[in-house]
Amino acid sequence: MDEYQNLRGLLEKGVSLDDLVAVRAFSSSEFNRKGDRFYASPKRPTIHFSLNHLVQNHNYGKWDHTDSVIITPIKELVENNQDNLYGGSTSDIFLAGYANIPNATILNKNGESHEKFRERVNEQVEKLGYKVLPGGMWAWGDSWKATDQLVELFKQLKKYEFGAHSNTIFGQVEDMIFDADETKRNQKQELYLANFKTICSREGKQKTLDRFMPYLKEWQRYWSEAGKLAA
Repeated sequence: MDEYQNLRGLLEKGVSLDDLVAVRAFSSSEFNRKGDRFYASPKRPTIHFSLNHLVQNHNYGKWDHTDSVIITPIKELVENNQDNLYGGSTSDIFLAGYANIPNATILNKNGESHEKFRERVNEQVEKLGYKVLPGGMWAWGDSWKATDQLVELFKQLKKYEFGAHSNTIFGQVEDMIFDADETKRNQKQELYLANFKTICSREGKQKTLDRFMPYLKEWQRYWSEAGKLAA
């Protein structure tokens, strides 16, 4: 397959929701599912997907260690998560707290290399009727045209924002309190919620606070209960 040829054809046509499928890479040890809900990890209250490709390593992260993926059409992801979907970019769409995915396709590594696993993910994307597109640090093939078209699509949807996670309020709070140290997890979760509220209030983002705080609290509640069960 020629991912860049697919990209050229898509951009010539114009990007629509019907063209897009969300792919989340994760480690099976972080398979945090309750019914149709897939929860964000205990260390990070946002759950992330790339569009039409398995996320690639770049300056801000590496994913070779992941051994599982969730695949779902973006149209269904939007329909089932209208309030907690923030937006993002073609390489990083994210939601607050959890994602409702009633019809998830899940693939797991079977002892294969990451590149072989990527090939199998690509085959599944095509089997579901979508074009595989090139990855990038901030857009498909780091294309400004791809960026412009996704910005326009989000404008049409009226509810979602384009931009890097690190530049959002979620990224601001995460940079303040999260690191690789998993000690005092519950305290960090409480601190995340408190700082999210403080920054929203300081920047006059009451609508953002009202929209996303219930999902952040549900994320905290889930992990609080999980911690009690583990104990």
